[in-house]
Amino acid sequence: MAKVGFGIFGMRNRDAEDLMTFARRIEDLGFDGLWSGESPTNRGPSMDNFATLCFATAATKRITIGSNVTLLPLHNPAWVAKQWGTLDILSKGRTVITVGPGGEYPLQFDAFGVKVEERGKRTDECLDVIKNLWTEPTSNYHGQFFNFEGITMEPKPLTKPHPPIWVGGRPGGIQFDRQGNRQFKSRTAAVKRAAKYGDGWCPLYMTVESYRDSVRAVKEYAKEMGRDISHMRWAYNVSIWIRDNYEEAMQAAAGTLRYGRDLSSRIEGYDILGAPKDCIEKIEKFADAGVDYLILHVNGPDGDLDKGLQIISKDIMPHFQ
Repeated sequence: MAKVGFGIFGMRNRDAEDLMTFARRIEDLGFDGLWSGESPTNRGPSMDNFATLCFATAATKRITIGSNVTLLPLHNPAWVAKQWGTLDILSKGRTVITVGPGGEYPLQFDAFGVKVEERGKRTDECLDVIKNLWTEPTSNYHGQFFNFEGITMEPKPLTKPHPPIWVGGRPGGIQFDRQGNRQFKSRTAAVKRAAKYGDGWCPLYMTVESYRDSVRAVKEYAKEMGRDISHMRWAYNVSIWIRDNYEEAMQAAAGTLRYGRDLSSRIEGYDILGAPKDCIEKIEKFADAGVDYLILHVNGPDGDLDKGLQIISKDIMPHFQ
């Protein structure tokens, strides 16, 4: 059986003491990483992602601390390079930044003075700038959004050639404009971005078949670009519903909103559901499709997060180690 890493998503809106306790709990249970995302406006209460991750880093010693995702077009890439380069040093190389262009909530972009229509191009330029500042003694860059000459940034990150950059996204996913009209995302932008820039591919809302297709596409685009991606991590950002049986898990998951939408008709394909044996079978299928790391949104028996974590640690993870 292929090895699979297990990370946990779950730091949003915890107070300081609870965050430290939770981060240490994840480490003590043997998980490989702790992950947090960002949605700064128009999606309910949300703490600053980077500050939260810094706090979790200080509370732990072994596990990966990662973003999933950083909405890159809402950030100045020079500050991202400085912040994450610093965290890489302070964490002794335990950080991963997963990036994405966002767009599910267009009003977020208004608050930051960024045109939502430019998010893809901005994301790619940000990645160019960040890598340049992390790896070059003196950086020069001339693009559509960022232009500079003779910039130095020290110290460089501890991880060489630079901290891992994972690319998130969902080929062909649905989004809505300001008027609520449904739109379809590009089917190629995210996989091309992963092929060009990524050290990892980390999509969401994928079936086993669509994940396999996405891996094939990333590899094909990378080959066309002449880029070696033999080091690539193949992650999947997924919800897991642990119950006594598959039917109870399906019932618990049904009706939950994802980006404000009811995806009940699709959760059987997207999510990991059921008793531990059912979850193992589904993970095996994703592993066969290429997945080697899971970022889990955990819903345990009766909604008990810690009980769910214990079951994953004891009854599911050992099968993939």
